[in-house]
Amino acid sequence: MDNKTYKNSYKFNEKNLTSMFVYNVGQQQCEPLLKWGPGIRDHFLIHHIVSGKGVYTVSGRTYHLTAGDTFIVYPNVTVSYQADEDEPYEYYWVGFNGSDASILLDKTDFSSQTPVIRLNNEKKIQELLTDIFTKRGIKPDDYIKMTASLYNFIAFLIEQSTPKATKNISLEYLHNATDYISRNYAMDISINDIAQNISISRSSLYRTFMKNMNISPIDYLTHFRIKKACALLEKGGLSIEEVSVSTGFTDPFYFSRVFKKIVGVPPIKYIKK
Repeated sequence: MDNKTYKNSYKFNEKNLTSMFVYNVGQQQCEPLLKWGPGIRDHFLIHHIVSGKGVYTVSGRTYHLTAGDTFIVYPNVTVSYQADEDEPYEYYWVGFNGSDASILLDKTDFSSQTPVIRLNNEKKIQELLTDIFTKRGIKPDDYIKMTASLYNFIAFLIEQSTPKATKNISLEYLHNATDYISRNYAMDISINDIAQNISISRSSLYRTFMKNMNISPIDYLTHFRIKKACALLEKGGLSIEEVSVSTGFTDPFYFSRVFKKIVGVPPIKYIKK
């Protein structure tokens, strides 16, 4: 057996404003018994095995992996995976997150009960994951191209999936809520406004966000506004007060406090940085 190992990876350190963004992407020939976990991720992570063997453990179940298998790691779920001692696997992976992620993944064959799938066109999966990796870069256009390749990959998983008999109503509400926020974040909207707009109770809206994104609606709205504020500050041309108003904060002092809490530095230092 060829014991030569390698790892090519890329991690995007800034969470972009797109509805789904690449967190990391890479390819690796693992050394024997190389293990990750038990631990949790804060994003979705999909691995595709191109050769070798390994095991994946999640929710008390262990799956024996071979070439052609594709497995998913869900956010905030304890997992572990390990390469075989004699035939360690080689895999390609992509990590991602965003408001579109859970909605689109629900249309694939992946689920908490089915974290490992096997599709017919194994070569196509490898090509699509490679395409995400080759689009990596630090320029805005590189990032947009990488995100587009991620959507192409998820679209292929959906295309190859078994048709769903019924819609996930919870995810439909989530999509409508995040869409409303993306269109109205600059205005003085409240959680009640969001709930009323999508015809759901405030408590149901809270449960929907926590179930699918593990974040409350108000925290999602606040983080969304701060991400938009970061983009405006990076672009330049607006004062901190103008950025505050433009992202739905009526009080610039409150905006600065929230900004520092989430980003780690106040707006004025973020501009200099």
